[in-house]
Amino acid sequence: MIHAKKGFTFLEMIAVLSIVLLVTSLLPFLFDARLFTYDNVNGFHRTEWHIFLQQLHGELNESKRWKSSGTVLYLEKFTGEQVSFDLYKSTIRRQVNGTGNETALQSVKSVAYTSTNNGIFLRVMATDGKTYEAFLSRLF
Repeated sequence: MIHAKKGFTFLEMIAVLSIVLLVTSLLPFLFDARLFTYDNVNGFHRTEWHIFLQQLHGELNESKRWKSSGTVLYLEKFTGEQVSFDLYKSTIRRQVNGTGNETALQSVKSVAYTSTNNGIFLRVMATDGKTYEAFLSRLF
């Protein structure tokens, strides 16, 4: 008695692969292209604000001390590095040990930092006149 082996033939595999490739090639057309547009290219954008807050919160958690002089925030990291965030022209820049010029946030008219024992209160006025505020506290 001979048992038939069960499995896919080569032609069935080619047919399935063709269908899968066809469906995956049509996936980009299912997405609405308007989801990926950037409304405010040359101004302050809330997405950049949230990214800046996340970066600053991470820096705060890596710091043993922090202080502000109103418009400049100084963070002393556990590694000994001195990180500062200050307003330079219309951007908030990040510097490490007084060097570098990393843009942290663009289209900023003014910034004010207030240090507390638990964290930092931050107020930013964008070039369009809108004010954004946040309080960042340490996790530990």
